[in-house]
Amino acid sequence: MSFSKNIMTINDKINVLYETVKTLNYLPTSQKRVFFNDGTKMHTFWHICKLRNRFDKNPYKKLLEIDVLKNDYESYLLNYHHNY
Repeated sequence: MSFSKNIMTINDKINVLYETVKTLNYLPTSQKRVFFNDGTKMHTFWHICKLRNRFDKNPYKKLLEIDVLKNDYESYLLNYHHNY
């Protein structure tokens, strides 16, 4: 698989993830591999956003406007707090 050498900004990745999930109506997972133009996995980017709990500030909070992402994040929080 060949990707461009373009480096994507955080804003670029948030906008692409937002539009991709909105269009597909599902969350990219490790099994449903969806990549950014720079070759990074959308699933990995989303997972890091959840781990670092970045959704209380812009531009990250835009992602929680999509129910698929919001529900996944809320489920993550419930499981995280339940396990710790």
